[in-house]
Amino acid sequence: MKQPSILSFHHVGVLVRDIDTVADRYRTLLAIASESSGYDRKLGIRWLWLTLINRPIVEFISPVGNGPVRTWLETHGEGLHHISFEAIDFDLALQHMHQLQATVIGLDRDHGGWSEFFLSPGDMGGVLIQVGRANRDPVPGRRGGDRTDASH
Repeated sequence: MKQPSILSFHHVGVLVRDIDTVADRYRTLLAIASESSGYDRKLGIRWLWLTLINRPIVEFISPVGNGPVRTWLETHGEGLHHISFEAIDFDLALQHMHQLQATVIGLDRDHGGWSEFFLSPGDMGGVLIQVGRANRDPVPGRRGGDRTDASH
C-alpha cells in the first residue's frame, strides 16, 4: 500500500485559558520571528501563532465561546491540543487513513482555506493529530477564510 504523502510537520497546538499571559512567557523565553492572531468563529476560539526563527510554529488556542474546544479544555485542561502535519496530497492521505481504518474526525474541505481532518486521540496514543493542506497559496504566518486575521 502506498504511504500517504505527508509533507512535513506543520505546527503544534497548545490549548490555554489565557493566551496573552502564556504567549508573553513564550516571547520572553524563545526567539520569535513573527506572529499572527485572530478568531475562528466556526470553532469559537481565539488563536495566536508564534513562529520561531527556525520555522516551528506554536499555535495557542483559547475558547471564546461554547464549542468543542471549550469542552476539550474543561475535560482535559490546558496543554497539548494537537500536532499538525501538512499533506502533499490531501485526498491520498485521507484515503490511506480510511484504508487503515483509522478513526477520522472533523473532516472539513474548506476551514479557513485549508482542507483538514483529524485522527482520533484514541488511535494515536492520546494525541489529536491534524492533517491538512492549503486550498490555495497561503500567506505565510496567516490563516484566512472564516477566520478573522489580526496580524501584527
